[in-house]
Amino acid sequence: MSKLVYKNCKLYSGGYNLSGDVNEMSFEYEFKEVPAFDFSSTAEYSIPGLPKIAYDLKGAVQMNSPTLAVEDILMAQIVTLDNPLTFCALTGADGDIAYFTKACGFTYSPGAPVGDLYKYQAKGAGSGEVLVRGQMAATGAKTVTGTGTALNLGAVTAAQKVYAALHVVAASGAAPTLDVIVESDDAQGFATPVTRATFAQQNAISSAFVSAAGPITDTWWRAKWTIGGGGPSFTVAVVIGIQ
Repeated sequence: MSKLVYKNCKLYSGGYNLSGDVNEMSFEYEFKEVPAFDFSSTAEYSIPGLPKIAYDLKGAVQMNSPTLAVEDILMAQIVTLDNPLTFCALTGADGDIAYFTKACGFTYSPGAPVGDLYKYQAKGAGSGEVLVRGQMAATGAKTVTGTGTALNLGAVTAAQKVYAALHVVAASGAAPTLDVIVESDDAQGFATPVTRATFAQQNAISSAFVSAAGPITDTWWRAKWTIGGGGPSFTVAVVIGIQ
């Protein structure tokens, strides 16, 4: 397997594609260590407790843009709960591995020495969901009803859920509407698809997060969207994973 150079990554936060505004990012995913030994134990041992997610973003500050700049976005996401966050270390194409969760920003720190590039650091944490390892299911501009790439993610056990995040980073047209669902099937051709999760209808820049409990024996998954309105166009990123 070839090594991976950390470039051309994709980062979606809420309804925004921050890929061009971030030059360093890290995720921390750990479980609390819960001591579980007792009087009969011969040595200390622990079991995993609740997971904790933290993220750290760095980049160059932009402001006074005619449209929302990275500073406006990150400041607005401070103490904003349940903000979908998706990170792909590859190019973000359909089928690429990605990590996603619901998050909340906690710190935004801009600054630099005189004469240096004006930089920022933004930190946040998970907002009540696990960090899901999934795959990009649909990306790019969508102007007509369609389906995304079929993904062989596997079955969902009774102890698991299927998760999905939707990022709508651009929307235009006369009263445009976007309805996105997550489907599964037992074969790649999706001859008998079953709807497993449904996002709320979107009509502007926005984001959403859904999940559905197992067991589900189907192993193939995809996103399906229905678009309405006059001359509609939506630029989206959809990611699906099982955890």
